[in-house]
Amino acid sequence: MFFLLAGTASAGPVTWSLVNTSFDDGGTASGFFVFNADTNTILNWDLNTMGGSVLGPFRYVPDSSSADVFSGVFGLEFWSHQMFPGCCGFLENRYLTLGFASPLTNAGGTVNLIPGQLGQFGGDECLNCNPYRLITAGSVTTSATGIPEPGSLCLSVLGYVVLAATRHRLWSEPRRKRV
Repeated sequence: MFFLLAGTASAGPVTWSLVNTSFDDGGTASGFFVFNADTNTILNWDLNTMGGSVLGPFRYVPDSSSADVFSGVFGLEFWSHQMFPGCCGFLENRYLTLGFASPLTNAGGTVNLIPGQLGQFGGDECLNCNPYRLITAGSVTTSATGIPEPGSLCLSVLGYVVLAATRHRLWSEPRRKRV
C-alpha cells in the first residue's frame, strides 16, 4: 500500500539566482528569475547588469522587458522594451542571453552558465548584438522548494495516523498492577 502513496510529482516553479556572473568588459550581472521546468515558462525576473567598458547598467524586470525560453531549457533570453542607439544609427532593443551547461529543473541545485563565444551558443548582452559583451563566468543556483511532494505528504500523514492509533490503543487498555 505504501508504494501507491509514494508517487513523485514536481514541486513547481523555482527561483534561480545569478552567482558571480561577469562580462568580458568588466561588467557584472546579478538578480533572479522564477522558472517552471514543467511548463517551460519564466514567471518573474529581476536581473541587473552593471556597466562595463562596452555597455552601461540596465535592469530587466517584467514591466520594462520580456523573456522567453530557447533551446529547450538550456537557454533564456530577456529583452528590453526600451530602444537604445545601436550600430549604424539604428535604435535597438537590449538583450541578455543566459546559456546553461545543463537543463534547469524544478528540483533546484546549481547550474553553470555557458560562457559566451562569438558565433556560438552561450551567454551575452548586446544591443541587437552590436555592440555586445560576452559572459565569462557565473552560475545560477537555488535550493529545492519547501513544498512537499504529494507522495511524501501522504506518507507523513499516514505515519501520524498510525502513531496516533497506536498511542490511543496503549492508553485505552486497562493497566495491570505490579505485584
